[in-house]
Amino acid sequence: MYENCQPLVPEDLADIIYFVVTRPRHVNIGRLVVTPVCQSDGGTVVYKGPSR
Repeated sequence: MYENCQPLVPEDLADIIYFVVTRPRHVNIGRLVVTPVCQSDGGTVVYKGPSR
């Protein structure tokens, strides 16, 4: 089902955390949603990118 899908890796999240904590003090990041490009809706449909 997830063949040829690239999942998030710890380095992806570390990069996002670094970005968040290095914003200027006047910047407020209130909500952040992180998903891989290839994601599932719960097991029935998987988006693998544009149709070929």
